[in-house]
Amino acid sequence: MILNEKEQKVLRTIAKWYREGKNSVDRETAIAELEISDSEYNTIMLLMEENGAIEAMHGHPSDGPDYIALDFTPLCHSEQLVRQLDKQIEDENKIKAVPPDIIEQLKERFRRNPWTAWVIVIFIVMTFLVTLINGIIDLFNKIR
Repeated sequence: MILNEKEQKVLRTIAKWYREGKNSVDRETAIAELEISDSEYNTIMLLMEENGAIEAMHGHPSDGPDYIALDFTPLCHSEQLVRQLDKQIEDENKIKAVPPDIIEQLKERFRRNPWTAWVIVIFIVMTFLVTLINGIIDLFNKIR
């Protein structure tokens, strides 16, 4: 689930309302406490309803383009969504905090490059030939 900062703030506030035991939140209270505009309200509340964070009590998306959730109920799933969001942010921070492994970067770069494969094959063949020639020379020296 990808949410922008404003949507994350709304989700966290809805989860807080659920923890506080609010059974119903009206539109005016939500707009004031969430610090969102009247035009953003429908879009954000529809997103929250689709993700299971709220249940609209009056009005529903099937009512048409003028859908307005007059009242809504914060649901327990909002808590789970906040936990998932926190874990996602934590994982992103861990990825950013880990310095890149130089060896793995080189392996990936060389793995995708066909020239590197040819250099490795030629090196292996040359090593085999030098070892074979050296063995043959040693054999001739021992025979004499």
